[in-house]
Amino acid sequence: MAIFERRRDAAPDTLHVFGDSKRYDPRKSLLKLRKALGSDLTYHDCRRTFLQLAENQEVPTGFIKKLANHTDSRDVTAAHYTNQSDAEALRPYTQRISDQIDRLGHLENPDLAAARCSGKP
Repeated sequence: MAIFERRRDAAPDTLHVFGDSKRYDPRKSLLKLRKALGSDLTYHDCRRTFLQLAENQEVPTGFIKKLANHTDSRDVTAAHYTNQSDAEALRPYTQRISDQIDRLGHLENPDLAAARCSGKP
């Protein structure tokens, strides 16, 4: 959450997480990460990891599809009767995945965990 807040504060008028200018080009971040890891990491690797973590966190398949921006126009139920398009419906699942990423990276923040338990933002 702190990363997203810093990004928002750096460019408060933008509608996108990584901004609308080349200054916030995420490819630069990926290049730095590749150099730091000594790996040819790709965005697709990150995407696969995120979706695998979603599955490990028991996120329902329909929500995993939505998080991946995958749609099946033949799925009448998903298209017409579920609330999968609402970003707020995805928030708890995304948070669950984010928390797992933090745990795997040993980035747990006791202050944030205490705030979550108390219901504070």
